[in-house]
Amino acid sequence: MEFLLTRKPVERKDQWLLPPPEGETICYEEPLHYELFPQLMRALQETEWPFQFHGYYYRLSTNHRLIQEEVPASEHYKIAWRSMSQKYHGAELALQSVESLAANLMREYPNRRETIGERNQPKLSFSLELYNLRSNFASFLFLIRSLLDEFAALVQFLTAPNAQQFKSFADIVKKCRNSTTPSEIPAELHTYIREHSEWFLRMRDVRDYHAHHGFIHLHLVESPSRELKFYIHNRLDMLELVREFKLGFDMLLANIDSAFAKRIRSA
Repeated sequence: MEFLLTRKPVERKDQWLLPPPEGETICYEEPLHYELFPQLMRALQETEWPFQFHGYYYRLSTNHRLIQEEVPASEHYKIAWRSMSQKYHGAELALQSVESLAANLMREYPNRRETIGERNQPKLSFSLELYNLRSNFASFLFLIRSLLDEFAALVQFLTAPNAQQFKSFADIVKKCRNSTTPSEIPAELHTYIREHSEWFLRMRDVRDYHAHHGFIHLHLVESPSRELKFYIHNRLDMLELVREFKLGFDMLLANIDSAFAKRIRSA
């Protein structure tokens, strides 16, 4: 995918040459359930920061140009902010579903528990519960990673037109964990990421495995007190993992909000 800052608007083609669908466009409203980066958004709206990007465009094009977008750079942050806010809400819903599905299964386990074999190994039969659990867990991981990657692309706008554009949030973490502070990242945020990014690296490991090599394998365990436990690849407690990721994610977002709002107001 191509996403770059340019002064040269280009003519749209390919699918844009197709006739529009027949029928009446439906006007609809969708409430925003979570507003990301409240300090940063106020700073952008109350200062002249976006004006330095007048005359620039952000151009997005997928590899085969099935989707193409071109937005004035001084307005793009509003679209990105709404998109990231929606992704955050989606991650919240996915986490709630993971916890609710797991809690229901744990509650029902004593009544649905069976045993097999000479050792009376515990057995539990499922219909769609594990599929839903895995799917919501995957959605949670992908939405967090997607939100952070979208933010990484916005860092250039939060710095200057000639600033570096990061391809992913993993690039930012890699630079911050090195000794040299990237100029695009405020010093206090650089320190925070360097000292508190382990959760992100763990999440990236799980997400990358899931995306490129296989479906999440759930290892079910009956604890000594006969509680049902969910582990990922035998050793990672699924519920502890999602809560660790969510806590790290929320703390990171709060630090991003504070650091970049401070940069913009002091510029």
